[in-house]
Amino acid sequence: MRRSVAIIILILSVITIISSCKKSAVAPNPMLIPWNMDSLMSGSNGYPIGHSQLTVSGILIYNKLSGNLTDTAGHTNSYLRNWEAVLLTGIGAASVNTTPLGMITDPLFGHYDSTPVWNESALNHWNVTDLHGVTLISVDIPGTVPAFTGILPVNISTTSDFAFVFNSSNTVNADSAFVIVYGGGPDIGSDPICSNVVNVNGGVATISADILRYYQNEYTSVNWSSHGTSLYYGGQIMFVIYNHTIQTIGGKQYAFVKQREYLGIVKFL
Repeated sequence: MRRSVAIIILILSVITIISSCKKSAVAPNPMLIPWNMDSLMSGSNGYPIGHSQLTVSGILIYNKLSGNLTDTAGHTNSYLRNWEAVLLTGIGAASVNTTPLGMITDPLFGHYDSTPVWNESALNHWNVTDLHGVTLISVDIPGTVPAFTGILPVNISTTSDFAFVFNSSNTVNADSAFVIVYGGGPDIGSDPICSNVVNVNGGVATISADILRYYQNEYTSVNWSSHGTSLYYGGQIMFVIYNHTIQTIGGKQYAFVKQREYLGIVKFL
């Protein structure tokens, strides 16, 4: 009898251990999901003008974000978002190719869709008026966007500096680039961290191990996949590449930007 009771207690203990392991396997604080404005325009609510340090009066930008993300079930899910946006104070209305951009939060106007308004094989017309209806900007910009032809890292060490070299072998039609890493963890590790902005002609985008050491792998459930809600484990990495021109209009300088973001799952080692 005592032996039977002991066996029952042992079985219950094993079940309890397995149950507790399953519960602890899913982290309580999942990594942040990349936002559409985690880019050249990143910052609180999409502004102020971000990591590029562009000294301009405004940015007009077209962006394409894409990623093939493998979930814990082994499914590869494609994620694609397009947006056109204007970051400029004193706007009354803004449009690209006659499609109006709605106010997201003053001074940010934007349009988001899986189908872009932007035409990559033709000229695109930016139009911005001030609060009194006076035309501030009326400019045609070629549609060609940058492309990254290299391979995103799948692992990142948290004990050494991250470094990636952008050059003509992996980047096309761009002039600048930087990297954003997302992951779970306490303190600064719960926030995205950006590398330095580099020239794509051999520039090295780096993130210090002093910051990476706070990052850890997490479980994240998202519903952007073709398989419904999917569970991802690890962190995420995004390569941001762009080209830009600066034009002086009405005595002020404005940056016209075409940007590509490439998103992938990454594991912290």
